[in-house]
Amino acid sequence: MTTSRRRPELDDDDLQPVQRVGRVEMDEEAAPAEVTAETPPDDAPQKKVKKPLYPRLLRLQHIEPNAWQRAALGEGAVGAGVLLSMADLATAWSIVALPVAVAVIVKANDALQGLLDRGASSADT
Repeated sequence: MTTSRRRPELDDDDLQPVQRVGRVEMDEEAAPAEVTAETPPDDAPQKKVKKPLYPRLLRLQHIEPNAWQRAALGEGAVGAGVLLSMADLATAWSIVALPVAVAVIVKANDALQGLLDRGASSADT
């Protein structure tokens, strides 16, 4: 058994134009000027953006690798180690040693970038 609800009849006088601002619908007179699609209202819950796993593990502070760069550095190094050990071109330790060596190089690059940023900021003042 289904029940249906009747919608109330609306006259043309009851209808008001609505302006869409972000995800909130407001009347034109009530819409604040500072709320736009780019800036959420103050009462909106703020999402905390987590950094990806690779920069968090290495505690990178000055460089932010893109998704494809993280994949190439992380899974690419493991894949290269597996491929080399399966082809008997390297020992099985290369599966572990190659990603660790890549991580050390990336961390050194991050530290060097920090030193260069600090040197550039002190040269400007």
